[in-house]
Amino acid sequence: DRNSEEDYFPAQVFREGARWLERNQDAERFFLVLDSFDPHEPWDPPLYYRKIYDPDDDAIDFLSSLYGRADQLSGRVLKRLRANYAGEVTLVDRWLGFFLEEMRNLNLMENTLIAVISDHGHCIGEHNLVGKQGHPMSREIADLVLMIHHPAGEGSGTTCESLIYNYDLPPTLLARLGIEPEKPMDGKDIWSLALGKEKGIYDHLTCGWGPFVMVRDRRYWYNAYLWGESPLLYDLEADPKLEKNIAQEYPLICERMKDLAIADAGGKVPEFLRKLKGEPGCTPLLVE
Repeated sequence: DRNSEEDYFPAQVFREGARWLERNQDAERFFLVLDSFDPHEPWDPPLYYRKIYDPDDDAIDFLSSLYGRADQLSGRVLKRLRANYAGEVTLVDRWLGFFLEEMRNLNLMENTLIAVISDHGHCIGEHNLVGKQGHPMSREIADLVLMIHHPAGEGSGTTCESLIYNYDLPPTLLARLGIEPEKPMDGKDIWSLALGKEKGIYDHLTCGWGPFVMVRDRRYWYNAYLWGESPLLYDLEADPKLEKNIAQEYPLICERMKDLAIADAGGKVPEFLRKLKGEPGCTPLLVE
């Protein structure tokens, strides 16, 4: 039951995080991870946050994403979905701000490394889709947010569009703190990109969801079944919003991108992924 904004999950998480800081502010070292979970569904922010983006008081409301084709929904429904999502983001933003303000009050901003990273995005009408899917996997879903605050101001105010993985964050943070990992880690230190000392570390990225794979380099965005069926190919220079599939026109590029994915998967398509074709659900779990 929620009687006020402070009863919502992001408020509880960031308030508890602030209390933890108060208890540990004098520690020589500390490490704190907070997961707000939101703005995941259900999108049910306080009404006043939703009304920022959709002030109408009609009875229509949807707290979860209506997965499927966007053209099967009315413009009114899409507007409310977007407003609920935006309201949820605003709720998270407000309580992240509360947490950062507490860090300032405790004089921790000057000696603490802070990183904020997102999970995945969501289509709410883009590409005529509502949902988060592995095919088509669009930039709205796969492009993540990463913000890093360095206490000494290194890289302050800069932005970077280089290709990186989310698992590059741990080795990057450890390197800034002068800590050697006890065991080998996936990922690379990306700080040189943030400072503009390098333009790129990876020549391509590969990610997957269920039996689907997405491979992108600086020019092309490829998305298909891991073994190559139902290919989508986009030219990022000519078509940054991924609106024109050119897979049939450039089969050799599709083949090259598929080969990169299989190589990154260890040289062959895992058999359990082949069995997932046509199965409902999201990410597969392999239980041995």
